[in-house]
Amino acid sequence: MICSQLVDEIKQCGEIPSPIVSLVDRIELSPDEIRITFDQHRLHEALKMLTSGNAEMENTVIDAPITLKCRGVEARLVIGGDNTSSAKPDTSLVAAIASARNWFSELQSGEAESVVELAERHNVDRSHVSRILPLAFLAPDIVAAVIDGRIEPDLTLSYIKRLKLPASWQAQRKLLGISIGAAASGMAAK
Repeated sequence: MICSQLVDEIKQCGEIPSPIVSLVDRIELSPDEIRITFDQHRLHEALKMLTSGNAEMENTVIDAPITLKCRGVEARLVIGGDNTSSAKPDTSLVAAIASARNWFSELQSGEAESVVELAERHNVDRSHVSRILPLAFLAPDIVAAVIDGRIEPDLTLSYIKRLKLPASWQAQRKLLGISIGAAASGMAAK
């Protein structure tokens, strides 16, 4: 029960709060698992729980599967293995797609006449606009997968904006490693 409360608190915070770090006795990493051992005495003290006399207490241990995702110079440690269905969306990628769509709309309507003008209007570098603008043409199912957090954790904005995205949606799926079934499954559920 105590373990699940701590895990829930960590998940809600998005990062490990410092009071919890002080409860950790040891963290062990293996190629496919992370093991966090909490010091039982500090845990009980932090939760203001009374223990009976000199009773021996075992440390609380949480084991979770992990995957190390590498792409170029970036690496992400994915706790919980490859399961991306409960992942949170990459907010920077979602924001970049929204910006790209807005910028394209400004170009299409004549509100802005060039990438240079867009960059000046939005106070960003024109090379940034040039790298982000192709995101306006992502396949709808890829956009839905990004918004729903159903993409691989290594498909970051930093990685994607370095790619030359093809115009073909099928080629985009292949390049980004997104299958039609996986991308569409969230759309069908809505």
